[in-house]
Amino acid sequence: MKSIADATPGFSSTVVFAEVMVFIALLTVGFAYAWRKGVFRWR
Repeated sequence: MKSIADATPGFSSTVVFAEVMVFIALLTVGFAYAWRKGVFRWR
């Protein structure tokens, strides 16, 4: 089974992992912001 780092030559697996974590963190911040603004309330 290939790893994600194999698909991105020139990047180590640590860099790829860090970029994925930053992406997930941005999604989480965006979700929390939308939740605070009341976007998910059913009216």
